Amino acid sequence: HPPSVADLESVRGATNLPVIIGSGLSAENLADYAPLADAFIVGSEFKEKGRWDAPLDRRRIDAFLEALDHC
Repeated sequence: HPPSVADLESVRGATNLPVIIGSGLSAENLADYAPLADAFIVGSEFKEKGRWDAPLDRRRIDAFLEALDHC
C-alpha cells in the first residue's frame, strides 16, 4: 500500500535525514511521492501484474522510469 502523503510530509519536516519510501510506489502515483523522498525501494511494481514472485515486466519498468523523468 502507498504511504500516507501527510505522514511523509510530517517526517520530511521533522528530520534532516534522508527519507526513503519502500512500498506502494507506481508509475501512476510517483509524481505525488517524488518530492517527498530522497530515494525509493521498488520491487513488485517492476514485476508482471505487480506480483513479487513474477518475472520482471519491461513495460512496467519503462513506464516507471518515464514517470520518474517527468518528476
